[in-house]
Amino acid sequence: MTTSTERTTTERRVSSRGHEIAYDVSGSGSPVVLVPGFLMGRVRWTETGTVAALAERHQVVSVDPLGFGDSSRPHDPSQYDAAGLAADLVAVLDAEGIESAHLWGYSRGTGLVADVACLHPGRVRSLVVGGAPIHVPRSALPPNPDFVAALRSGDWERAWALFGIPLPDDIKTTMEARNDPAAAAAAHAGLVQDVDRSRIDCPVMEYVGGGEWFWEVVRDEAEANGARLEVIGDLGHAETFQATGTVVPLVEDFLASV
Repeated sequence: MTTSTERTTTERRVSSRGHEIAYDVSGSGSPVVLVPGFLMGRVRWTETGTVAALAERHQVVSVDPLGFGDSSRPHDPSQYDAAGLAADLVAVLDAEGIESAHLWGYSRGTGLVADVACLHPGRVRSLVVGGAPIHVPRSALPPNPDFVAALRSGDWERAWALFGIPLPDDIKTTMEARNDPAAAAAAHAGLVQDVDRSRIDCPVMEYVGGGEWFWEVVRDEAEANGARLEVIGDLGHAETFQATGTVVPLVEDFLASV
């Protein structure tokens, strides 16, 4: 258990599908569930100050998806299917007695929270999704087998060369230290199922750094689906995630409107 100046963050675990899912709970108020991107882990939400900022007004639940952080790390790709990962997040809600919550995902986490909204719509009050489009089917961007093989063999240098998103060296080093590459390979290879995102019927906010190569894809899908859109300057992928002082006030304004 770790404490801040005025509030406590409680570390918890729940069993889901025979695996342990680790998560933290902080603050009180309307619940917001945070789901990080690939190789990130829930600790990144704390390190960027996002948890502390949100916990002033909300019950903040930050989750390690299966395969990452302190959650179980199976090496079997079949354990990372879309329905199963959505069920893991619902298990966290059930463990905390939360009927419905605002879900906020970044990068890979956008797809995970969007899947919950599609498969368990009654559990989702709104979606905040950043750093990735949610209406591009997974089948349009299948896993790169060379990337999966590099991770599975523990060849981080090769994996980063194939990753496709530029990251600072210090972030790469931290990710390498915090992750099991074989579990990451399985997680990447296993999440290939398309989920019909047209089923999303809750309010949605999409945000993206204007320096991302795909920012116009996010813009276009937000406009087409009536989502709120926020373009965060000309920032790249990692910089947008770390832009807490800019992003959190926008998210708070969105949450207050739904």
